[in-house]
Amino acid sequence: MKLKRALSILLVSIMMFTFFVPSALASEVVLSDSTLPEIKEGCNRYFFLANDSWFNEYTNTIGIYWWEGTDACEEWPGYIANKADAENVYYYDVPVDVRDIIWNNYLIGISDIYSYEMRTGMMGVVGDFDGKIAVARTEWIDNFDQYWPPCDWYYYYGNGCYGDVKNGDYTDCLCKEHEHYLVSDIDNDGVVTILDATFIQRFLALIDIFSDDQKVKSDVDNDGEVTITDATTIQLKLAKL
Repeated sequence: MKLKRALSILLVSIMMFTFFVPSALASEVVLSDSTLPEIKEGCNRYFFLANDSWFNEYTNTIGIYWWEGTDACEEWPGYIANKADAENVYYYDVPVDVRDIIWNNYLIGISDIYSYEMRTGMMGVVGDFDGKIAVARTEWIDNFDQYWPPCDWYYYYGNGCYGDVKNGDYTDCLCKEHEHYLVSDIDNDGVVTILDATFIQRFLALIDIFSDDQKVKSDVDNDGEVTITDATTIQLKLAKL
């Protein structure tokens, strides 16, 4: 028992030191598209999040079209986009000299095509758009008998998460149904504070016992385990690092 208590005290000491000196590993806990293939040379990677209305009995994929620049599409609807790392998220590596793109639901040769076609308007990608995601809104604009839903550009973090912060993490995600920030609320008081990180440290030091719900909420980086990185991630977020 004395040995076990001594080890627990040592572990807590190490963890408390980690609080003041965040590890390099913890600072790298940022979502990205690292699970996807490397970006093609000379290209920018653009992402697109379609809502369910883009898919129907005639199509289950997304296309991308551009008419000027390298590898300009020979005909509509262009190229079939690649599935990314989350449901309804697609991407394509587009040559850097391409100035405008159109996302669509890749319909070819369908009679009465306008009843099923979904597409964006012309989207300019000159500037800081590499790695960003265009999110289709649910409200549409009726234009020339076609529905062209407006889109908003965000930074893409990976795993379907996106937001306004350039190097964001789960807690910066604007996708409301993800509710990542509340995942860190270990003590269930409705806010995330330094106490939540401390609770994780105490759990890892075998001082406290967690319920199954607390274990799920403690897995801040969503890697399937509760580790010191989860506590450090909360600390970094609160410190706005």
